[in-house]
Amino acid sequence: MQGGDITIRELKIMDVLNIFGMLPANRISDFSGVAESTVNNKLKEMEEIGLVELSPTSTPLKKQWMLTTFGQVATDIFKENNYPYFMIVPENFSESNREKYNKIYEALLMDWHTFEEVRKISKSTKMEAKMFLRYIQYRYNLEESLSHKKIKYRIFQEE
Repeated sequence: MQGGDITIRELKIMDVLNIFGMLPANRISDFSGVAESTVNNKLKEMEEIGLVELSPTSTPLKKQWMLTTFGQVATDIFKENNYPYFMIVPENFSESNREKYNKIYEALLMDWHTFEEVRKISKSTKMEAKMFLRYIQYRYNLEESLSHKKIKYRIFQEE
């Protein structure tokens, strides 16, 4: 980021942080399609100009990044005009995440599923399943329902 020019890579990083709140660099890389070494370099540059900061839960060994207020405003401005060009889509995900996401997405289009069912369908960890559900909630109309004391999810599609 020279002279304040924001590139598509920075915008993808900002979109990931906008969707998920705070993440370590490796997770940002998994969802943005930007190499982890590039993510680390971009985060340092973005921190210098005030777009991102370390979250209060960060430790020296586990850095969690989040958008600053300025970064959130910048993301919102770019979203208004150019969002389709940099928004995070499943094609940006790492291959294993894309496969897991697709299984969850297809299952939730067909029927209601509990969190545990989502995990089993996709063979995801708890954290991965939470992230995929958060992404689906952000991009689509994810419905929640209580059935037999368990929360179930599905993607609502208008007929």
